[in-house]
Amino acid sequence: MVEKIPGHRPGQYPVWAWYYPRPDLRHTGHLPKNSQGMLLKCQVPTSRVLLSEFCAWHHVLNQWYLPLTKEEDNVADEEERIWRKKHWIGPKYWEARLARATPSWQRIFDLRAINKSKLIGPVDRIQATISYIKLDEVVKVTPFTAR
Repeated sequence: MVEKIPGHRPGQYPVWAWYYPRPDLRHTGHLPKNSQGMLLKCQVPTSRVLLSEFCAWHHVLNQWYLPLTKEEDNVADEEERIWRKKHWIGPKYWEARLARATPSWQRIFDLRAINKSKLIGPVDRIQATISYIKLDEVVKVTPFTAR
């Protein structure tokens, strides 16, 4: 966020939110069962919001390469196979794997490219990280009991 949101400071924890679709509170997993929660609808200036594709974010979490095409996926798999064959799977292997994967992670922010990708598209869940939310940016509050 420091790189993508002007004025966002290192160490400033962002607020995580759903951008699209609105969460379905009839489903489980939002909070522990029978917990009271609040769904906030906010209108925040886009200058403080960073959108990313939720499923593609799992490539970052798992330190995987994020291909957009089957060809890219095949090349990454082949590089992986060659590296494993030549080297013991130790620290150098993981460093090299991470070095190959890290640049591809910027793609989580390119919703158009993901949407066009037959491999990982279409975009169906968009998450947002927000620098901060002001009280007057909260436009609706819906209480709910978690299932």
